[in-house]
Amino acid sequence: MKTIQSDRILPLEKANHRFLQVLVTEFLLKKLKKGCRLGVEFNDRNLAVWDDGGKRDVQKKIPNFKRKSKIYQKKLDDFLLTGKDKEKVYSFSDKKFPFRYASGGTLPIIRYGHEEYYCFFYRDIYPIGWNIANGGCDSIHELLNPSDTIERELREELIAFNPSRKEWLLLEAVKGEIIDRLEMRAVRKIISNQFPHLNFKKMSKVPLKWLDGPDKLYVSFAKDSALKTKGCFINVNAEDFGIEVDKVGYITMDPHTILIDGESPGGTVINSPVGLFEIGRFHNLIEKGESDFLPDIFFYNAKKYENGSAEINQVLTHYLHRIDQYRRSQVLKQYKKAPWPFGLCPVTRRIVQRYMATLTLKKRREFDVFISFASEDRLTARSVYKYLSQNSNKRIFFSETTLHDGNWANQINRALESAEKLILVGTSINNITKPFVEFEWSAFHLLMMTEKQKRKLIPVMIGVDPRELPLPLRLHQGHFLKRKTQLKSCLPKLNQ
Repeated sequence: MKTIQSDRILPLEKANHRFLQVLVTEFLLKKLKKGCRLGVEFNDRNLAVWDDGGKRDVQKKIPNFKRKSKIYQKKLDDFLLTGKDKEKVYSFSDKKFPFRYASGGTLPIIRYGHEEYYCFFYRDIYPIGWNIANGGCDSIHELLNPSDTIERELREELIAFNPSRKEWLLLEAVKGEIIDRLEMRAVRKIISNQFPHLNFKKMSKVPLKWLDGPDKLYVSFAKDSALKTKGCFINVNAEDFGIEVDKVGYITMDPHTILIDGESPGGTVINSPVGLFEIGRFHNLIEKGESDFLPDIFFYNAKKYENGSAEINQVLTHYLHRIDQYRRSQVLKQYKKAPWPFGLCPVTRRIVQRYMATLTLKKRREFDVFISFASEDRLTARSVYKYLSQNSNKRIFFSETTLHDGNWANQINRALESAEKLILVGTSINNITKPFVEFEWSAFHLLMMTEKQKRKLIPVMIGVDPRELPLPLRLHQGHFLKRKTQLKSCLPKLNQ
């Protein structure tokens, strides 16, 4: 690929750090007990794409692209998706067929009112259809740590506001994440200019939980030691010659929330339709092999359309005429050629299928112990879960390993109703009063107060003054530790 002549495809050391994707012609996939491991290497002399036009330039230079991409896609799907390929290792090497490493994306699952939905953004360029929140890396650091790209892209694309309360809604952050980047503030300003009635000053946070995937990424730069990304979904897509690292994010929003696509090419926002697809119905369509997917609810131009399937065509026509002036390619012409204008982009279809493959076969299960924690305390809670799993025969509800499908709220409710013990793990008052966590322990406390069934609520607090606990928690005997190092000696007491 060194012969490509284009100012949009340059050696990594010279490429603009925006929409940055390195061209790699070799990578290694290895099956694990659950999921797979991807190994990839590059250096600053690898060619890199740094805008969407560069992607098209690369595709034109790949000989027999359509034929070869279909062959490679079948091999990849057999290895990653269908299980037809029983080999433990898949080694790719083709100097004439580069893959773009790496994009990062999030499959958003939104609890909206009383239902749960997948959230997709309409993509008007090839591949046309519904897409997850994703994009290229902005730096070598992000290429080596694509979790940063995943988190950034979700926050940049999924802009939300509550018109009744006149406030912007920001996704809450876990440790190390930036809740409100400068770019996001710029996007909100652009939106306020386009829609003056949205010039809000007030901001609130909405809960965000990350659900770990089964895969691992090992990436090394210039022969340095490989950096690892765990708990992700590896998405290798020959049809779009891309390697993407994805995660699933679970978000709770009230039914008054309005969503906007905040992707900004500069000076404006793309503002494409944002669709919500009820998860149960969507899974049925996937299993039937459907190719077109109409939303149950969608948002466009800062408005909510509740009769999604009936109104989407008219709104999409308006959007395509508007966006045509911003694209280099002929949007309307491409749209008319698309066989499935409401299909799924290959990346989106595959992460949904990979996610569905992780679902537990048992849809209902009784639990003895429920472990409640905020995202910031996940490592501490994981230590509790690991100890109890190894040292008891208790059935334990631990969200990282137990949640199995999109209807998370129902699973949590059933687990709370069946558990005889709730262990609340926290390192700060802020963490244990976050909406998700407070709902879990307060609901369990209410069950204890109103039922004859014997239950036990055990706070395990590290660095927390028991006098500062919310009143209901002060009623329960717990363990209050000064340092995390004291947890190990406390664990056997939780098994009593």
